[in-house]
Amino acid sequence: MRAVVTSPADEAISMVNHLRRMLIFTLLLTAPAIARAQSSSAAPASQPAQDFLSLPSQAIHYGSWELGGFVGGGLGDGHDSNTDFLFGGIRAGRVLTDDHGPGALRGNFEMLGEIRPVYEVLTPANGHVYGFHFMPIILRWNFKGWKRMSPYGQLAGGILFSTSRLPPGDTSSVNFTPQGAAGLNIFTKPGQAVAIEFVEFHHSNANLGNKNPGYNAGFLFTIGYMWFHGWRK
Repeated sequence: MRAVVTSPADEAISMVNHLRRMLIFTLLLTAPAIARAQSSSAAPASQPAQDFLSLPSQAIHYGSWELGGFVGGGLGDGHDSNTDFLFGGIRAGRVLTDDHGPGALRGNFEMLGEIRPVYEVLTPANGHVYGFHFMPIILRWNFKGWKRMSPYGQLAGGILFSTSRLPPGDTSSVNFTPQGAAGLNIFTKPGQAVAIEFVEFHHSNANLGNKNPGYNAGFLFTIGYMWFHGWRK
């Protein structure tokens, strides 16, 4: 049983490092879009403009809804690298703005939420611990510089209720779950896309337990399939 106590200052430094890495992930995803936008040309006047409207532009626009399911898993980082995570759930969101920004950075703002009724943590001390993860706040910026793909970056926060204390010890069965992610919607047809995400997460009980070692960092990968309601034909 660990007796590590994480101070608020340590948690703040850890979160800054997480967000910095997520910014790097987002830049890596958007760099190809920038190069593509710089080399793109206008559609010939003899053909309808709609033929050149990208699938992301048709689906991810002001007022459109997103709904789908996903599965994922990953590992803790550092002294928690022997802890595994596995989950599945549903995601819903709505685009709240028109497109803004210059060139390949042009995109829009979307707000989403997730429910993960299946959330399993394989710990070295307590074995399998099961939980319910609710993430009501996901703030996403969609980049729309590709014809069939839309990279995005997001920040999110939620709460995890588990059947046993996490991490094992004199901690808590309730943890808060701030995280950042870089993802990609890959459109298979109008209004439908495969969604992949790379997530860096942090778990903390905010001192609800006697000790708050938390999971200071971890990496997750998710894959899902999304439908967009209100895509433009």
